[in-house]
Amino acid sequence: MLTSAISAISRHGLAGQIRVAHGDGTAFDPQALFGVPSFDHVMISYSLSMIPDWPRVLQAAVNSLKPGGRLHIVDFGGQERLPGIARALLRRWLAIFDVTPRDDLECVLAAMATATGAGLKFERPFRGYAQYAVLTLPPEPAKP
Repeated sequence: MLTSAISAISRHGLAGQIRVAHGDGTAFDPQALFGVPSFDHVMISYSLSMIPDWPRVLQAAVNSLKPGGRLHIVDFGGQERLPGIARALLRRWLAIFDVTPRDDLECVLAAMATATGAGLKFERPFRGYAQYAVLTLPPEPAKP
């Protein structure tokens, strides 16, 4: 994935504006990888379903956000509104590639939002085929 991203960045002449780094999502350190203490936005796209310790990835992502920062997530959903046979076949096909939809993603994010005072937007588009979430940390308190 990184090789594809680097190629696309280069093709579009964006190498001076975008940095790509290889790292461990469960121990993500923005300072070590990018020389910055935190980010305004973190995006996780179709990867939580392939990471065994995915809740730890979520925590590392939230920890790397600035006050008021946003964590954006899109991944496979539980397909709960698909016809039964379609859901069963899709889950079987995803399992071949070690993809496990995180059926409790919303609950885990809701607990994180409660613990941090964050806002949470959560949707299950396409009959539950996908899950889309935005967790927004509260802004830094105003200085007196």
